[in-house]
Amino acid sequence: MKPDSLLNAAKKMATTLEMPRPSMQKTYRALQEKDEFLTSWLPKSQGRQIWFAHPNFAVRLLLAVGFSGGKLNAHQANYLGYALTENGRKLHLNERPSLEGTEFLSILAAHFVDPAKAAAIHEIEFDSGNKTVSIRYRNEPDQVFQPSGSHEFGLGDDLFENGIAAAMDADTSSPINSKLSISGKAIQEIAETVNWRNQSNPPFSLNAKSDLGETD
Repeated sequence: MKPDSLLNAAKKMATTLEMPRPSMQKTYRALQEKDEFLTSWLPKSQGRQIWFAHPNFAVRLLLAVGFSGGKLNAHQANYLGYALTENGRKLHLNERPSLEGTEFLSILAAHFVDPAKAAAIHEIEFDSGNKTVSIRYRNEPDQVFQPSGSHEFGLGDDLFENGIAAAMDADTSSPINSKLSISGKAIQEIAETVNWRNQSNPPFSLNAKSDLGETD
């Protein structure tokens, strides 16, 4: 079975999350553009290069949508994802953030490609005010991911780490409840309906002709 394009996967996510297509498209486009720290979170399909659905990209969309209930923008939501550790545990020296991912992001990605694993989730709660993510399981203890206070971000000239520091310092206080929950059933449906690119292959194609019928 051919993998979905990244854009088509985003459309399927919007349908499952009952999110208006224009809203998802706005988030998608925002993540494609570079921010003040020169980071873009989603690639653009151009010419012969077509990007396919990949769980790491889906996680970036999920973070942007999940934290949209508060003051964090799509880019800040993704930077924050690199600072979250279980119960705010200390980061090891070899865990300097990079676009390659973190334990937290890997856990989210694993649920997107395994419907059985996704079925074990009751809900994922994004708390923009406290900058936390809680994964609540049906029959297992919850996992709460909080900003780690053990690593000083943004002390040098690393733009990516400066982006993380800015997201951690962002004022997210609000008198309005800024929590947004996504059901495990929705994650399971995404896992079942999106045709993912084999993780052992690069998430793009260099074919001169694509029958995906769409560009992003």
